[in-house]
Amino acid sequence: MIFASNAFASNSYITGNVKFNSDIDARLGSESGSMVEAGYGSDVVATIEAGHAFDNSFGDLTVYIELDGLQLGTVDYIDTPYTMLGIEQSFSTGENFWVAAGYQNVIHQGDSIESRMLVRLGYDFDSGVSLSHRTRIDLDSSDYKRFRTRFDNSIAYSPTNFNAAFSYNNIYYLMDEGTNSIKHEVRATWTRNGVQPYLEFGYQDDLVSTHGFAVDNYTTVIGASYAF
Repeated sequence: MIFASNAFASNSYITGNVKFNSDIDARLGSESGSMVEAGYGSDVVATIEAGHAFDNSFGDLTVYIELDGLQLGTVDYIDTPYTMLGIEQSFSTGENFWVAAGYQNVIHQGDSIESRMLVRLGYDFDSGVSLSHRTRIDLDSSDYKRFRTRFDNSIAYSPTNFNAAFSYNNIYYLMDEGTNSIKHEVRATWTRNGVQPYLEFGYQDDLVSTHGFAVDNYTTVIGASYAF
């Protein structure tokens, strides 16, 4: 999910991007296919997400759908897209501090392959700096003993006199088996009215490749978001 759940109350949004991978065998480089045996096998993939936030007595309830793993580039392994259905409830705790909890289900070729539970919290400073953390547990739908835990720690800055936002996200994948992995993402967003384009660069080490060995993957992401 791209947006914080409290950022677009009672609004709809749509966002999409194209990701360029340096390693065609990268298996964990995409959000939804992380526990799939074969992986994507494409050096360029696209993602589309849409959702809506509803006001309620607790805060905001956001429902969303994502299509991930749309293969666009050179393909080493042909795979169909992954569909992720999500729901997330934010809780009003004050003017600057926010908390949210949610559930996601990943579907591939008509089957549920992964269930996810997540908790997020953050604090928005008046200076334009914001801090956030997310813990997400991904369970294999065919074997709940097979899981991984993902930790996201982010810092972002939105200057008050400049239509831009900058963020850094550190992602750590703790695997129940196999090699743990860490990922770094740096993003710049043009926070104009209407469509907001963004550019992101990432690096992830020790990915489990489609051939079963660890690889390093560099990513370049070009995308845009629109809230209405």
